[in-house]
Amino acid sequence: MSKVSALAAKAIHIDEVSKALESSERQHWIEAMQAEINSLINRTKTLILASPPTDEPYDIVGSTCALKKKMKDVGILDKYKARLCVRGDKLANKNVDGMMISSTDESEIKKFGALLKTKFDITSEYDVYSHLGINMTRNENGIKLTQPKLLQEIIDQYPTDKSIYPAKVTRTNSNKDPNPIDRSDYLQLLGKLMYMGDSRPDILTAISYASTHNVSPTEDDYKRLLEIVGYLKATKDYGLTLHTSPAQSPEVMPLQLICYVDAAYMSHADASSHTGYTIALSSQPNPPSLFHSKSRKQKLVATSSTHAEIRALYELTIEVIYITTMLDELGRELSESAIIFEDNQPAIDLVTASFGRIGKSKHFLMTTNFIREQIRNGLINIRKVKTEENISNVLTMIINGKEFIQSFTRIRGDANYEAENTANLQG
Repeated sequence: MSKVSALAAKAIHIDEVSKALESSERQHWIEAMQAEINSLINRTKTLILASPPTDEPYDIVGSTCALKKKMKDVGILDKYKARLCVRGDKLANKNVDGMMISSTDESEIKKFGALLKTKFDITSEYDVYSHLGINMTRNENGIKLTQPKLLQEIIDQYPTDKSIYPAKVTRTNSNKDPNPIDRSDYLQLLGKLMYMGDSRPDILTAISYASTHNVSPTEDDYKRLLEIVGYLKATKDYGLTLHTSPAQSPEVMPLQLICYVDAAYMSHADASSHTGYTIALSSQPNPPSLFHSKSRKQKLVATSSTHAEIRALYELTIEVIYITTMLDELGRELSESAIIFEDNQPAIDLVTASFGRIGKSKHFLMTTNFIREQIRNGLINIRKVKTEENISNVLTMIINGKEFIQSFTRIRGDANYEAENTANLQG
């Protein structure tokens, strides 16, 4: 007789479960646990055994039970959640915690949801306002993305004074702070801030530079993270606004990627450079709906500022290829080449000039020719932009003042309120 897969419902979090069952919310927790058990049985055909026998042909899989109150927003209870967690290598099924489906046709969404329910035990909501902790609020400009729950959690867990900017402009100091801190504490806060960057592109540069100190963080490094927390505390209402266009056919309203890219040469202590870019998907160039921004240290040391710019262009081009492929699969092909705004004229000349002008750049010829190929294929179109108009500059180095305010106001997709609010903070 073959063994039957079974779960030993032995909760390691027994104290947590006992307290829940003794509380005034007992019935809510019982219903949540029963729903989890029923769901698990239906999905995996697994037996739930309170006291599994030792002499029966059961393949016993150890488990833990975790209880959690799922919140819609700060202070608003959504539902009671129980999760029976088992060793993943013992079960063949996969549990998808959350999935969001979007379409221009609401009936298609409901049809697909009904199809999923014939195969899986799922719950569905058609009026989606939050997904994976990111709230989506419609306003007159489009859809604003915020993360109020995580933001409040960070502010409560790491109390600090408000800051005007997420980081101070400082020169690289060769005298390393001799006071190390617990690396796990540093990484915990850094991880939370990195996830906040999904809706707050104005902290990406500060986070990116802070992440370069994650191996041996010091007290000074930790204070820089708290500076970011202080900035978030002072700008709690900020978010990322995705501007919408009129609902028309692709022929009437064609889509195009609009990008800004820049690089800061030798901006790190080890002589590495830093890449920054931001991408918009827009049917009209003004204002472009910037939906994705990146700030990261370059993996290879550039030998010149032009080399650093070429590497930044290369990284952005890879991203453009990915987004273009995804849009093709969604049936919304781009009708025009992606426009990339670059402020370094030598870099533009290298990727657009003839091979005879390569000169002393042969050591990064591969990346240069890759970009050239995408230009020939019609994927990208590189244009010159003035340095002061290149909004991606703030994603390459720590910059404060007027440039920080104006550039990140555009990158966040908000116009008047946030710029005025930041100006008030300065006053």
